[in-house]
Amino acid sequence: MTSKPMNTIKLMLLLSFLSPLSNAALRPELTRFSYLSDQTKLIRNLKRVRSRNFLAADIDISSGLKKMIGDLKEGTSDTVSSTQKLTNAFGVLTKYANSERYMDIGLSASMPLPDITIKGITFFPALIAEMDLGASITIYNQDDPINPKAQVYARKDLKYGLGSIIQTSKEVVWEFAAYQLLRADTLAQASAITLATDGEFYDFGSLIEDQKSIALDVKRIKKTDQYTTLIEVKELLLTKMNSTETLMGSPVYLHARQTWHKKWPTGRISPMVGAHYRKRHDIFDGIYIGLIWDQIKNYPVKFMAVVNAQTFTLMPQLNLSWLKFSYTYRNPYRNPIDKIWVSATHSISLSIPFP
Repeated sequence: MTSKPMNTIKLMLLLSFLSPLSNAALRPELTRFSYLSDQTKLIRNLKRVRSRNFLAADIDISSGLKKMIGDLKEGTSDTVSSTQKLTNAFGVLTKYANSERYMDIGLSASMPLPDITIKGITFFPALIAEMDLGASITIYNQDDPINPKAQVYARKDLKYGLGSIIQTSKEVVWEFAAYQLLRADTLAQASAITLATDGEFYDFGSLIEDQKSIALDVKRIKKTDQYTTLIEVKELLLTKMNSTETLMGSPVYLHARQTWHKKWPTGRISPMVGAHYRKRHDIFDGIYIGLIWDQIKNYPVKFMAVVNAQTFTLMPQLNLSWLKFSYTYRNPYRNPIDKIWVSATHSISLSIPFP
């Protein structure tokens, strides 16, 4: 008599060969990751000034990601038979069907260089090094309910170069960064058979084919007691250094924000409105509003909230002279998005600023 697990295995093997969607894209994962990544960077930049920290670290992880990876790892361990591995992998795909998970890890270091003043313009240069490693995972079965698949986009960015804050007047500050950008990415699709064999959704160690280029970031900030205006361009491609092409390519990032300041007995309240855009995601999804509460008397804390077309973000932050620490909770108030259930994202940020 044939066992139930064996019948399940035979069915999955048959479906993997017969399914017309086995090689079809589940959804534009690169587009989704690009949007989530830009949202993550925007939130991080609200917390600190780039190139003015000895060290900075950020970890953003979706709710349930650790559990999902743990379920797959446990179900496909070396102590499990090949037949049971396939059954367990199929169970993981079924359990988390029609949902997305996201993660992003950022590390950066800066070394200050001597300040330079020329004709009333002061330069605050620093050597910078930044690493960002991220991925989004979508498990989908709506077009093929009995043959779910996981789609994974993963990206690695490394940046090395020179950054500088330039004080051109009392109210106007420019920020420049020129750097070498090493980028590698991949888009993979995994069935239960693939997951049972690999035991993981993706191996980040395979991101070794780097697209090398020289890029420039430029930001202009005008700040008064009443308002702050920010305009910036990031990852502006200056030249390519090899022929390797990534799926992401080199799309420029555009961002503008207007903030108004009002002092109250309890501190300063600053409402803001802004928008960011990069090729592949809708410009309307990049519009956001927010509120900052800082300069609270006798308390080195700062509270921030941001709302965009999809999520609501809360960010309490501890600001000491030698340390900045914050927790961020980003919760989607629209669900599902593109027929996919989106989990909340939790983030921890830590930085050691220059004196």
